[in-house]
Amino acid sequence: MITGASSGIGAAFARRLARQGHGLVLVGRDRAALGAAVPDAVEAELLLADLADSDGVTAVSRRLVAAERPVDLLVHAAGRSTAYPFGVAPLTKEIEQLQVNVVATTHLLHTAVTAMEARGGGQIVLIGSTAAHWSMGSYAASKAWLEVLAGSLSGRVATTGVQVLVARPGFTRTALHDRAGVDNSRVPGWMWLDPDRVAKESLAALAAGRTAWTPSRRYRALVAATAPLPRRRRSAVLRRLAPLRPR
Repeated sequence: MITGASSGIGAAFARRLARQGHGLVLVGRDRAALGAAVPDAVEAELLLADLADSDGVTAVSRRLVAAERPVDLLVHAAGRSTAYPFGVAPLTKEIEQLQVNVVATTHLLHTAVTAMEARGGGQIVLIGSTAAHWSMGSYAASKAWLEVLAGSLSGRVATTGVQVLVARPGFTRTALHDRAGVDNSRVPGWMWLDPDRVAKESLAALAAGRTAWTPSRRYRALVAATAPLPRRRRSAVLRRLAPLRPR
């Protein structure tokens, strides 16, 4: 199962897993986009659900525990962001972001882990972000929360049989910024990653038994170089390298 499968990183995972012969359950809000995510020859189950809505979360949770076509791999790529800093962005946008990034994630992870453990094991890939390392604000906080929770699950793999990987891409060419109303035109070209690369490296890291992975050498080098700095200084480095602003 792949959430956020209609575009970006989720769609890249769908294409790669389809080429590997996996059966797919694609979750998203747009049926046409979901259908276009994989080649015509690939049969995929399409599940229309908005994770900002409790009914959507319930629908996905029910599919995760269904006995028919059990889900043994969950790629959770759905996410939201805001254009303005916390305290400036409307509260409704902040709540919507938390609903998708934290509340829906909590439901789906809890459901997936318990269902997979009951079946003897499984795998989960969570799409985090380098924002958890060097950004400020509520989006970064939601991704930091994701990393802490995933770490607790990774520490229990011996008893649950569920392998959990957090992928931490940097700037990736997806619809995230456009949907949030963010102008990313001043982010330099060398900082952009392709979604297919993120999916390829993440699946390789999963196969290698890793619990966390930052795609691309350049981002691993940037994270390592800024790690000794206090978060506020890390954030200042990021703002100089890749300034963002509301559209």
